[in-house]
Amino acid sequence: EGLRDAQLGAIARSFDAAAQQGRGVALFQHAPLLHPPERGAVETRIDCLDPGEDDGLAARVAFERRLHASGLRRGVFFRNPAPLVRALRNARAPVASFAGHVHRGHAMALARADGALRSTSMEAATSSADRVALVTGPSLAQTDVRCEERPGFLLARFEAGKLAGVVRQTLAG
Repeated sequence: EGLRDAQLGAIARSFDAAAQQGRGVALFQHAPLLHPPERGAVETRIDCLDPGEDDGLAARVAFERRLHASGLRRGVFFRNPAPLVRALRNARAPVASFAGHVHRGHAMALARADGALRSTSMEAATSSADRVALVTGPSLAQTDVRCEERPGFLLARFEAGKLAGVVRQTLAG
C-alpha cells in the first residue's frame, strides 16, 4: 500500500547516515513508485517528479492526480508518494531504488535538481550525487503477457557506494 510516516522518517535518517559515512544507499521495496510503461519511455507519460515542498493535503492530492493522469499508477504503492520523492531528491547520498511486483524490468533516472524523470537502459542505471536510479525487476517465473517480457533477474553492480549499472539476465524457457 505504501509507506507510513514512521517508515519515511527511517528512510530519510538512513539516507542522512549514509551520506555522513560517505556511503550510498540501495532501497528495496516490493511495489515501485511508478508502474513502468508497457512500451516506450516514461518521460512520454510524465517528465517530472516534483511534488513541491508543501506537504499539505491539497498539495498531496494535486501531486497524486498528476501521477494518476500519467497512467503509471497501477499495481504500485500508493501511500505517501510525495514525501518519498522528496526524500529521494533531497538525499545527500547516492540512492538506487529497486522494486518488483509489476513483473517488468525497467530503469529510470530521477534528476535531483529539477525532478526530470527519464527511462534509461539497465546498463546505464546509475546512482550519483545528482541522480537517483529507480529500477524495477522482471519476474523470476511469471511472464508479463502484455509486453511478452521473459522471466529473469537483475544483477546490480556497485562501485564506491554507488550503483554502477545493472544487467538483466533472462531465464531460458
